[in-house]
Amino acid sequence: MSLRSSTTLLSTSVRLICSANNRIACSPSPPNGVTLTSTSEPRKTVVFNANRWAYFVGLTAKIDEEAKELNCQTRPVAFRKHVNDGYYDTLTSDVICVGIRKFYAPYGLCSDQLRPSKSRIALRLDVWAELMTLIPSIHAVFPALVKAKRCIVEESHVNQVGWLDCSSCFPFGKKHSY
Repeated sequence: MSLRSSTTLLSTSVRLICSANNRIACSPSPPNGVTLTSTSEPRKTVVFNANRWAYFVGLTAKIDEEAKELNCQTRPVAFRKHVNDGYYDTLTSDVICVGIRKFYAPYGLCSDQLRPSKSRIALRLDVWAELMTLIPSIHAVFPALVKAKRCIVEESHVNQVGWLDCSSCFPFGKKHSY
């Protein structure tokens, strides 16, 4: 894979990683996070903090398996996993792409009536494959993401009360089922 990295001077030095076909850009997001951006539509971005990135990387094998099923169309696909902080990874047979999107619960509505926000990125299956090959390069440039741990391994999650109090695991309240 050809990796193009460049350094742009803003207020601080920023590293930008682009995929081989220049369809995904990856840039740092403080603190110790990363932002994925569609190069064809720069407003479509998803910001990963270290915790969310750890969840996402942990799910990539399952997402990739579902994406392959979606591509082969051997069975209907309806996949949706919570990646923390209200972000979900989704794949459905209706739309041939991997979606990463933040959801929110509108004020005054029940937490089971989630609405999609504008913070999202939809990756066609070929772009998803590019992202899978780009992850080792992202880890090489952003070593803090390699060491990122999911919040469920923290001391606060040892018991059920601590887990239910986690605002990353339950961003819409304790009564919402994920």
